Amino acid sequence: MIKEAYPEKDQPDPPRWFCVDVKLIQKFFHIITLSELRKMDGLQNMVILRKGNRLSVTPVETNEWEAIMQLQL
Repeated sequence: MIKEAYPEKDQPDPPRWFCVDVKLIQKFFHIITLSELRKMDGLQNMVILRKGNRLSVTPVETNEWEAIMQLQL
């Protein structure tokens, strides 16, 4: 993350959606699909895998990130 979260423009107060500015640090060797993530141990509670979540920016816990990064080794 380059900049702290800030409210998306043109929203009523209090804001519902926030933006973050990010920068690419590393490109993965292959695309990791949602079905791959669903099969991994320890990711059952990952926010993006819960029903009704959109494929956008969602929080990722440290242990979840570390498990995903193991796919790239």
